[in-house]
Amino acid sequence: NLSQTFERLLSEGYEHIVVDGPPVLGLADAPLIASYAEATMFVIAARNTHTRTARMSLRRLADVHANILGAVLTKFDAKKIGYDYGYNYDYGDKRIGFIKRVPG
Repeated sequence: NLSQTFERLLSEGYEHIVVDGPPVLGLADAPLIASYAEATMFVIAARNTHTRTARMSLRRLADVHANILGAVLTKFDAKKIGYDYGYNYDYGDKRIGFIKRVPG
């Protein structure tokens, strides 16, 4: 029984218990676990999770009064969406045409 397992773990003196649950839209396991948990982190796989699926999952968690602290985006590659970070700087005298670009 899930509630007995949680009670046993809590009675053993653990301050925090992290449970990696199954997908929310699968069987009833994820909402059941979330209903017992003090807090829930919603994990979304970038480029694999459709917006509609994420919304349905959040609705299902809300239906069991899950306390959702936030979301974690996994498998995210900023370069694939055109975002990148970098810097360059120039030195020299522009008036005489001597400029060297140094990559950061």
